Amino acid sequence: MRCRICESEKSDDEFYLRSTGTRRAECKVCFIERQRIKNLGVCDAQYAAMLEEQDGRCAICCCALDSSRNTKFAVDHDHQTGAIRGLLCLKCNTGLGLLGDDADRLAAAINYLNTHQQKALGSDVKSVTQSTRGMWSSLPH
Repeated sequence: MRCRICESEKSDDEFYLRSTGTRRAECKVCFIERQRIKNLGVCDAQYAAMLEEQDGRCAICCCALDSSRNTKFAVDHDHQTGAIRGLLCLKCNTGLGLLGDDADRLAAAINYLNTHQQKALGSDVKSVTQSTRGMWSSLPH
């Protein structure tokens, strides 16, 4: 197939499949760029500059993309102001989203992890279970 945007000849699997069973007229790369421009106002050149500024790594966990499935970082933005914050890997972007971009909720999650982190190597599952047993009894069923 030939992409209507970049006019490159590409294999069918490089075009998204519509629910009707037909392929989109633009390749996945062009489609993603157009969506990024439309939704966030970030073109490929701006994305590349951000990626270079972050040394090709996630702004939170500093991982590099090494998956054939996840080939681009997400452009993270403030959902209230629309301001672009940086590029994030799938896990970090999803984590922020699931926590509602709420710094207080994130701080509470960090506190939770620190509180329940194993204090010494060799702690067994039984001691962890005993320390959390009362926590669940007060929850409604």
